[in-house]
Amino acid sequence: MAVTIKPVIGLGTRVMKTREWTAIDGCGTS
Repeated sequence: MAVTIKPVIGLGTRVMKTREWTAIDGCGTS
């Protein structure tokens, strides 16, 4: 179970980081 969950958590963290950067870029451009 842990083996299956770990990649999902890693994927979620990547998505969150990407969204953070997108939000920062959006604030900077606008």
